[in-house]
Amino acid sequence: MNEYLDRHGIELQTTGRYAPEQNGVSERLNRTLLGRARSMLHDAGLGKEFWAEAVATANYLKNLSPTKAVKNSTPHEAWHKEKPDLGHLRTFGCAAYMHEPKELRTKFDWTTKRCILVGYELTTTQYRLWCPENRRIYVSRDVDFIETERPGRPAGSASMPQEQQEVGDHLPPILDDAQSDLEELEDERDERDGEVIVVRSPANSTKTKSHLLNEGASDLEVSTKTNSRH
Repeated sequence: MNEYLDRHGIELQTTGRYAPEQNGVSERLNRTLLGRARSMLHDAGLGKEFWAEAVATANYLKNLSPTKAVKNSTPHEAWHKEKPDLGHLRTFGCAAYMHEPKELRTKFDWTTKRCILVGYELTTTQYRLWCPENRRIYVSRDVDFIETERPGRPAGSASMPQEQQEVGDHLPPILDDAQSDLEELEDERDERDGEVIVVRSPANSTKTKSHLLNEGASDLEVSTKTNSRH
């Protein structure tokens, strides 16, 4: 190995044992890729067994994105001397319907196979697809995507945190109009221009403003008292 490095003018530098801080740039990149891969797997609903595909995809997308290390450019452009084409990018973990070649199917078989997008081929414009039916990885370019579908997620689940999904469960119950008015409000005072409006029914039971609008003013007696506050 040393002979190969010397022949190509490469200087080898090693770090001390259990001292990852000496290789800070690589360690920080590993942390960035792992954080992105974790988020991608969570959003797609895929298990930890797909960690390698997720990390490879995160690194692939990072090379297509701007970075401080390369001013006004991307790593892909700096290496290949051309701007990257982003038109082929799709959502990680979305539904991918792969065309099944006629050589691999009979006349009565489906012409497509439902898979999950898990990555990209580095050297060709093809996609890496995982088929839940036979648990195999396929590489294909003839694919139709439905990015709103996530086959890996459980039915009825969403990508938002669980506490946000359950926020509706903690809202106060809606009061039924059949409940007693005294249980809702004893008096409703609407302070406008120094006046207090008290709404009561002929039976001396307190009514709210909504009841006044619903039942009509003809069935209610409205008395206005001047606010005596100074």
